[in-house]
Amino acid sequence: MRRSSVLLSALLIAGIAITTNAGEKRSTGEAEGNLFRDASGFVIQKYDNWKFGKIDKEDPAKPRLIRCLITQMSVTYPTDYLGNEDKFNTPSIAIFVDTCAMPLEAYAADLIDRKSKRPGRKEVTKDYPIITAGSFVEQGPTTLDGQKAIAMHFRQNYEVQLYNRVKDQYKLKEDALIGDLYLTKRGDRVYLIGFTCEREIYRTVNEEAKTIIMSVDFDPPADSTQGAAAGASGQ
Repeated sequence: MRRSSVLLSALLIAGIAITTNAGEKRSTGEAEGNLFRDASGFVIQKYDNWKFGKIDKEDPAKPRLIRCLITQMSVTYPTDYLGNEDKFNTPSIAIFVDTCAMPLEAYAADLIDRKSKRPGRKEVTKDYPIITAGSFVEQGPTTLDGQKAIAMHFRQNYEVQLYNRVKDQYKLKEDALIGDLYLTKRGDRVYLIGFTCEREIYRTVNEEAKTIIMSVDFDPPADSTQGAAAGASGQ
């Protein structure tokens, strides 16, 4: 009887341990200097005047789709926005990894299909809302780290009330958000990197943002941390 009790206790303890380990969470990745290394293996570099957002935790069995958010710190505001900075969208880059059996072209078509109920699309559009809040403009072929990729372009027109302190009056301004979304596929993983920026500063920020996006490396060497980060030190 005692042996049965001991055996039962051991099994219960083992079961608790297995459950605990299965429920353990990990970070989606880690940031060191100007380099973000994702838990799935890819790395991406940034400039000194950009920053990585909070690194979230995830259940390895159910990985988060959004992996990292990179935002520009030293934003040059247009004259109209001085004193209205809270109404200005900061340039940002969102990175996603989705698991999907769809071919890349079909995946891109599904993203702009407003009737789609695919959970992965819902997750992506939640953190990259210009897909649903804006209008799809066009798409074309490109590459990411030598891989076949698609570049999709979006635009979200809006109106905003801006306050002029000198004239002590409000002015209605028509403006727009611009979205550039790059996606590629490796195996059953679709990688999406989306840049969002105000139209007013798009031309001045786009080149820098595109350099960050094109720095993605899906097969980085183990010792890439120092060299890769040094390649995107600020301007």
